[in-house]
Amino acid sequence: MIKKSLRQIKKENAEFARAVKFLIDKILDENGKQKVEGKPLLAHSLDVAYKLRNLGYENDLVLAAVLHDLIEDAGISAEEIRKKFGSLVCELVEAVSFKDNIEDKATRYQEMYKRTKEAGKDALILKTADLLANYNFFHFVRDHKLKKFLVKKYKYFLTIAQPISQEPIYQELSEKIKNPQK
Repeated sequence: MIKKSLRQIKKENAEFARAVKFLIDKILDENGKQKVEGKPLLAHSLDVAYKLRNLGYENDLVLAAVLHDLIEDAGISAEEIRKKFGSLVCELVEAVSFKDNIEDKATRYQEMYKRTKEAGKDALILKTADLLANYNFFHFVRDHKLKKFLVKKYKYFLTIAQPISQEPIYQELSEKIKNPQK
């Protein structure tokens, strides 16, 4: 791991704080309630970001993790993310976001996973961290049909993400999918 200067650490911390503030401003109303229904976006996004940060990944990837659900879950435009955080962060967020014009769930996942792979290693790492964070709630799923779909989705992603199979985060997700009781 490359040792960073105090100046670099402060810069990255400031960028991280700016991304978190942007996320909060976009997903919470003035009363602190989430604007959109569904998963807890703030907790989930920070879970993904801290996982990558703690594993020592580059700051642009961590920033993309903070923002990764804003396009598909909060209706924020890619252009707004690009203006605030740059092209690299935006491209990573776009790569892991669904295309809302695809209605079939399985097709939507397959298309997004394909774009994620085409976007490269960092996009695959980001999506792996996202799926890993989501997997933490797998045991709450009671619907057998949904559980079966999720396992299939995870296994499909792992085949797509083979280029990063040596990454610890990939191995962690792979192990959880192979041994779902753990």
